[in-house]
Amino acid sequence: MPTLRDKMAETTDSYYERVTHYSPARIAPFNAANRRSPQARETERRLLIDRLDLAPGMTVVDTGAGGGYLVDGFPDAIVESGTVICTDTAEHFIATIPRPFVPVVCGMDAFPLPDASVDRVCNLAGLHHVQHKADFFREAARVLKPGGRLAVADVRTGTKPAVWLNGPVDRFTDIGHDGMFVAAGEFSAMMAEAGFTGVEERHEVFDWPFSSWDELVDFARDLFRLTRASRAQIEEALVECLDLKREDGFAALGWELTYATGIRA
Repeated sequence: MPTLRDKMAETTDSYYERVTHYSPARIAPFNAANRRSPQARETERRLLIDRLDLAPGMTVVDTGAGGGYLVDGFPDAIVESGTVICTDTAEHFIATIPRPFVPVVCGMDAFPLPDASVDRVCNLAGLHHVQHKADFFREAARVLKPGGRLAVADVRTGTKPAVWLNGPVDRFTDIGHDGMFVAAGEFSAMMAEAGFTGVEERHEVFDWPFSSWDELVDFARDLFRLTRASRAQIEEALVECLDLKREDGFAALGWELTYATGIRA
């Protein structure tokens, strides 16, 4: 009998939703930043992974996976014994995801998966690019097995990260940034409407730590692809928009996200 992995390989092509502005040249700095400073976003990532309550043998779908940053933090036992499917709308992003993850190019509102076929669905900071977020939650409910878990995290409207992303990042990157951020309680409401139970939402505040100020600036430049700004402009914008710490041998960038989980009834 064909496995879910086999079925994915057969059906992926018909679900392509290519986003051509994400060229390899634009994606390389983003992936390089995460590899060069793996400690920077570890708390952000761990807060979501812990909410997934993963177990060996599970099938997990990471939506808006980008270069695979979230799933790179999964325990080896989960990856080796189960199936981890990474979806993204950008084909070039998906092409950078290493095996044994299963890469799939598709939109956020139509996963090429059977009903009630997966154990976990997650999304880390990708939903602010989605206009009709309720469609994502309904689709997640469709593909999850009863008792399956959904965990998401994203930027809340009115926070300093929201100002940074739709301000300097919008001006300094060549593709712009028009994030559609979430209000307090919005994730909870959409999960409940989609049929999830045991919904929990919490806003988390944390730091991205670095060994030096230069490492912090380099990380921000590459992660957000700030190709239209000089280093001085980037530093000025960081100081203006975000909470920063700077000491000898240490620097930190303050960040915050709203996390939410729900159980498929």
